[in-house]
Amino acid sequence: MKNHKMIQYILAVLILLGMGYLAIFIKDHYFEKKPTSIENKQLWTCPMHPQIIQDKPGNCPICHMELVPVKEPIKQEDSQDHSTQHSIQIKIDPSMIQKIGIRTQTAEKKQVERSISVVGHIDYDEREIYIINSRINGWVEKLFAKYNGKYIKKGEALLAIYSPELYATQEEYLNLYKQYQISKKMGNSDIANELYKTLQSAKERLKLWNISENQIQQIENQQKAQKLLYLTSPYNGFIIEKFVFEGQQVKEGMDLFKIANISNVWIIAHIPEKDIPFVYLGQKAIVEISQIPNKTFNGKITYIYPYIEGTTRDLNVRIEIPNPAYEIKPAMYANIKIIYKVPKPILVVPYSSVIQTGSRNIAFVHKGNGIIEPRIVSIGMTDGENWTEIKEGIVENEEVVTSSQFLLDSETRIQEAIQKLQQNIPTHQH
Repeated sequence: MKNHKMIQYILAVLILLGMGYLAIFIKDHYFEKKPTSIENKQLWTCPMHPQIIQDKPGNCPICHMELVPVKEPIKQEDSQDHSTQHSIQIKIDPSMIQKIGIRTQTAEKKQVERSISVVGHIDYDEREIYIINSRINGWVEKLFAKYNGKYIKKGEALLAIYSPELYATQEEYLNLYKQYQISKKMGNSDIANELYKTLQSAKERLKLWNISENQIQQIENQQKAQKLLYLTSPYNGFIIEKFVFEGQQVKEGMDLFKIANISNVWIIAHIPEKDIPFVYLGQKAIVEISQIPNKTFNGKITYIYPYIEGTTRDLNVRIEIPNPAYEIKPAMYANIKIIYKVPKPILVVPYSSVIQTGSRNIAFVHKGNGIIEPRIVSIGMTDGENWTEIKEGIVENEEVVTSSQFLLDSETRIQEAIQKLQQNIPTHQH
């Protein structure tokens, strides 16, 4: 009987021990633990890749450099909203600001200019290009304009053509002229009037063949038909193409010379797509040509072409430049500066103060007492050298950092990574 009670007692003890162990197991695995404090927890980061944050020392998985401890321990701030762009602030001892070269400048509204520097090429003024052709059939007996590049004055002889058809028409005109003079002297006005009409028709035919009024008067005065027709230039300019040689047969409608007047030239400037909104008709342009050193030329945009070049994606604009000394040659290249004046004041910061990463634009605002705050900003136009327009993210009179931003950007990335790690630390387990 005693043995039976002893067995019951032992079984009761074992059951109690088992239940105690089971309670501990359930508590450890199925009930929430107290939050793990991350106060004063030391973290480690890579100097070259600040996005790498670990809770123990080791090597960077990217560059394999030894990790270094983060300067300040993490302090959990449950009330802080980490989603805002202003949640991260960098604290720098004011005495260190000068040593690490941090400089600031005030964001201000002002009327600025955008300088557009582009390249272009010199071209002929298409309104001053002329084609001289033959209006009769014949042969070139004499050629006076014998080479390309020769300067020709208006009225200067280019060549002499022998044309049997022209010679016969001159003879016909002379006979009519003589009969008209005789009828006029005899006082036979009716016949003289009819002959005069016929004579005028013959004269018009000669003029259609480029026979000038002076040449017709010469035929009348000499009472003799001219064997050769001297073709003269109706324009001033340079021969840029010659299609005829001495002794060559020419036919009606055949091109003989191409003449260009380059006292005024065109510059075709190639405007990149990003600068297209800032060009307009009448805009002033400053032109420099490397073959003409120490000299600038002033012109203005007179035409904007209505299409974009398919291969270069550039917009061509035309600038006209006076060239009285003919020193500017077609096909030269030119460097062009076009000035765009912003019509009203805009908020600007120094160009160097904005870090453009591609996905976002970051500037750093000095709040005072060594506190620097990174801002994601929306930017507008820029001249690419001196200033950048701020549309959102910074207000007027705030102090923006203009130097050492990449050091600050590296520190900001570290702080962002710490915050993300802080948010991802678990508070309970199952």
